Amino acid sequence: MDVDWLQRSLAACSWPGYIPAPLFAPYISGSMHHPSQTISKWRVIMDVAHFSPSEISLSIRDGFLEVRGKHEERPDEHGFIARCFTRKYRLPVEMDATKISSTFSVDGFLNVEAPVSETSVPATIPIPIKWKAKNAQTQTHLDSQNSKGQSWMKSSR
Repeated sequence: MDVDWLQRSLAACSWPGYIPAPLFAPYISGSMHHPSQTISKWRVIMDVAHFSPSEISLSIRDGFLEVRGKHEERPDEHGFIARCFTRKYRLPVEMDATKISSTFSVDGFLNVEAPVSETSVPATIPIPIKWKAKNAQTQTHLDSQNSKGQSWMKSSR
């Protein structure tokens, strides 16, 4: 067993508030952040394992969620290191920004989520297509179905 390697890895983890990332987290997650939205919830999950919760700040500015992390210079196995990041996410218009919540997991993942209110706009909005027929008659076709299961067609002169 390489004792020097073990001492370096333990020394890197000995800082108060430092939470090491799981060994395979970059391979499992495939990315540092995962924004997603369902019908009822907006969520982003970020790998911020090199930061403690006190080194991360969240704020809303001009319709964007800003996530910032910064820690001062500290020693590591190669000398010293300092890290900082800023990431911005556009928030959905129908989201109530006052209901945003965040949690910091033991393995260094920041989970930010908020409920998305239902709007009166339907999920699918058919848009009519108008065209002139050879007989100079204007026709409109709406690609949806009425209550009888028939396509809507209008004609006018």
